[in-house]
Amino acid sequence: MTYAWRPACPAYRRDLATLDALRPCLARLSKLSQRGDDTQMAVGSDLMTNALEGYAVLKVTGKGQGVDELRRMLATRFARGPRAPSTPVTPAEPAAA
Repeated sequence: MTYAWRPACPAYRRDLATLDALRPCLARLSKLSQRGDDTQMAVGSDLMTNALEGYAVLKVTGKGQGVDELRRMLATRFARGPRAPSTPVTPAEPAAA
């Protein structure tokens, strides 16, 4: 059985028209999704900044104010672990032939 490519075939033209109609919708949807991701990142950054500021104020002014338990609870959230030394990444040596 031989399969011939038939660009004049009605099903081919319908599929092509559908694809042409779908592309702009997908482009808009992709742009909207990216904007949503950017907004989520910005809001999360703002929340983290505010939380760190609040924690810093609580550490300084909260002593003896009955908020020691809250401060201890937040301390576990904002505890910093040991930092790994930053070493430059060097490219791998080429294998000897």
